[in-house]
Amino acid sequence: MPGLDASRVPPFADAKGRVGRRGQAAVETSLTLPLVLFLILGSLQLFMLLQARIMAQYAVYKATRAGAVMRGSCEAMTHTAVAALLPTIDRVDSPLELGRAFFRHRNNRYRDGTPLHTGQIVELYRESPLPGSILAPAAEDNRFDQAPTLERLSVRMVYWYRLKIPFADWVMSRMFLAHFDLQAYNDVNPLLPTESRAGWPDDRTSRFASEPWPGGRLGPNMRRWASGGHYLFPIRVTASMRMMVPPARSEFATRECPL
Repeated sequence: MPGLDASRVPPFADAKGRVGRRGQAAVETSLTLPLVLFLILGSLQLFMLLQARIMAQYAVYKATRAGAVMRGSCEAMTHTAVAALLPTIDRVDSPLELGRAFFRHRNNRYRDGTPLHTGQIVELYRESPLPGSILAPAAEDNRFDQAPTLERLSVRMVYWYRLKIPFADWVMSRMFLAHFDLQAYNDVNPLLPTESRAGWPDDRTSRFASEPWPGGRLGPNMRRWASGGHYLFPIRVTASMRMMVPPARSEFATRECPL
């Protein structure tokens, strides 16, 4: 201030101001740090989820191709899909590690994580050919590759992708459950830490389609696993390809591939 005599200013005034500013900075940091942390970890998890989506589309294509040349074999299709998805599940940076990873997961089960998760990795459902349209083994099928009765193997698959980034998996799993109207989101709002109860709608009307899957409806599985600390997101993909060999009736006892 003009005319202020510096010798008369109390010696503790400047220190008191610095203490106040430090306290304000600490409060601001405590409010913004969770948001910054979530944005960083959440971005990493979203990019990993995008990679899993791309790998799932590749996996269902490979599984459909395996079925097209193996008479629709569920075992061949499941093994092929799991093998294609291993880079998003386990360590596969060498042929030895790839073999070990496939040995651990060849039965279509995770069996990993903390807590231990033993659920299925993929679920396969064959839309076509229809079991009733497949000829008996004694009959020679010369029509499977002849127009207009070309046999096509159409497959839809769900990949239960396990979220991997700590903290982000917990938050995003609850956000997904709220988005699909499976469970209310009443935790701290990650975009507004001062809001302790986000209160997202919970009308319990699932937005998941009710199509059949080997493991049952997707919504209840997702909610049940999340309640046990297993944070998974179902990625749904489809593929279709002309059969390279006649389908075997024995491989189509049901349209669902057993888990």
